[in-house]
Amino acid sequence: PPKDFAALIRAVAEARSPGTLLTDAETEEIALRCDHNPVFAEELTRFWLERAPDAPQGQEPTLPASLSDSLMARLDRLAEGRQLAQIASVIGLEFPVALLHAVSGLAEAEAERGIDLLIGAGVLQPAQSPFGRSVGFRHMLLQDAAYMTLLRRDRTALHGRIADTMTGHFPELAQTLPQVVAHHLSRAARPVEAADHWQTAGRLAARRSAYAEAAAHLRKSIDALAQAGKAGIETGEAELQARTSLASALIALHGFGAAVVREEMSRVEELVATLQQSDRLIPLLVPQ
Repeated sequence: PPKDFAALIRAVAEARSPGTLLTDAETEEIALRCDHNPVFAEELTRFWLERAPDAPQGQEPTLPASLSDSLMARLDRLAEGRQLAQIASVIGLEFPVALLHAVSGLAEAEAERGIDLLIGAGVLQPAQSPFGRSVGFRHMLLQDAAYMTLLRRDRTALHGRIADTMTGHFPELAQTLPQVVAHHLSRAARPVEAADHWQTAGRLAARRSAYAEAAAHLRKSIDALAQAGKAGIETGEAELQARTSLASALIALHGFGAAVVREEMSRVEELVATLQQSDRLIPLLVPQ
C-alpha cells in the first residue's frame, strides 16, 4: 500500500542520512517510480540522497529508470566497486571472501577496500559460511542487475575461471558443493566437465537419501551430455552412468513400478544394448 511505501522510503532515508526529511512530493515521486518493488524503492531512495546534493539549484535529481541503472550509477561512483561487484555477481548470491579475492586477481588490500565500499553502499552485506568469512548481495535483484551489465563472453570466461579456481585452490569447497562447480562449468560452455560434477552432486545427494535432489542433479548431467553430443563428443559411457544412477534414485523415490521409473529403465536398456554392457542392469534389477 502507498502508506507503507512512504514509511519504507522515509525509514531508509533516516537510516542512510540521519536527520534527513524527504518532502511528501519527493516521497511520492520515489514511490511512483519503484513500481511496487520494495528493493527498488530502497535503491531509489539511496540514489536520491546521494545525488540530491549534486543537482542544480532548484532542480530535483533525475531518477534512474531501472534497478540496474540505479545500481550502476552507484557503482560508477566507487573507485573499486564496479568490477568487484560484477565478479561477485557471477560467483553467486553468497560466497567466501577468499574466493572473491582469488577470482578477482586483485591484491588482498585492494579487494578488501572494494568489499568495504560495496558494503557501505548497501550492495553487499556480511554473510554466514562454513568456509570462512563471507559476504553476499543484499538482495538477489542486486546480483542480477550487476550480472546483466557484463557482456556474454565476459560472463562465460568468469564462470570458467570460478570453476577452475574452486577446483584448483579450494578443493574442500569444490568437493562439498560439486553442484556449484557444475553450474559454473555449464555456464562456461564446458558440458562434459559439468556433467561429471553434476553426477558427483547426484551421488552425494543420494547418499544423504535426498533422492529428489539427486534426480535433479542427474537430469542436469544428462542435459549437459546431450549438449556435448550435439558438438560431436562421444558421451555413451557417461550417459549410461548418469541414467543408471538416475534410475536408482527414481526407484528409491517412487518405487520400481512407477511410470517414470519404467520410462527411465527403457532408456537404460537401449544404452546397455548399444554399448553391449548388460551387466550394468544387474544393480537396478537386484535389491541391494
